[in-house]
Amino acid sequence: DGKGFPGCQPVSMDRKNLSLLQEHPYRVSWKADGTRYMMLIVGENEVYFLDRDNSVFEVTGLRFVYRKNLNQHLTKTLVDGEMVIDKHEGKDIPRYLIYDIIRVNDIDVSQFPFHPQRMDCIEADIIHPRYQAITEGKIDKTAEPFSVRRKTFFPVEKARSFLSKKFSQQLAHEPDGLIFQPSVEPYTPGP
Repeated sequence: DGKGFPGCQPVSMDRKNLSLLQEHPYRVSWKADGTRYMMLIVGENEVYFLDRDNSVFEVTGLRFVYRKNLNQHLTKTLVDGEMVIDKHEGKDIPRYLIYDIIRVNDIDVSQFPFHPQRMDCIEADIIHPRYQAITEGKIDKTAEPFSVRRKTFFPVEKARSFLSKKFSQQLAHEPDGLIFQPSVEPYTPGP
């Protein structure tokens, strides 16, 4: 039931809080029809998923390198995201979409604004170093259980485009609505 789940909790949009989109800066993305997991990267061969039921799953065969030294593994890092299954050329491709970061290499980044700081942190500390390591042959992505990507959030003015049939046809997985994310708010953990 998600009670005690440490991840931030979504708030449904209604007439009462719709005005917040005009009063405060927000970013928007599509809501994927996936499964939410927080990912804890303790160290090499110590990567775990935590689901809404507070079940913990070990993730094997996935590497996260330290951006300052691609031979070292990232440690003490906590991200929030969801697992989706992309359909590509008739195949199911599992992808973990990271949409927020709480801690990186034992540094608390949860109090930084979502955009651009936490989004940039995901790119600079997780996505780009992995891409570099893959390019240099330090990570064999074909041996990994799933790919890892950053979920992009856009200016709130783009919200209408996510509702179009054209957009949903371009996605490799099913969209399930919209997510509005406050741009300058800290990460607010669940109960």
